[in-house]
Amino acid sequence: MINIYLDEHQSTLKYLKDTKVSIHNVFVMTGDFNIRDRDLDPSYPHYSAHSDILIDIADFLELKLSFSVH
Repeated sequence: MINIYLDEHQSTLKYLKDTKVSIHNVFVMTGDFNIRDRDLDPSYPHYSAHSDILIDIADFLELKLSFSVH
């Protein structure tokens, strides 16, 4: 499991994307990642480029996105 704390500037998320960190045996990456985006939460009306970074990292790690049902 990866537990990532993201500050208001999404520094950790950007670092993971830019360095293509080699992480093995990752099965779960969880959290809200401090990203407010309509693709991650349909009730939120705005788009955030940070969600694209999160999705790129998940793809790189061969993880599937799962959304909770409200």
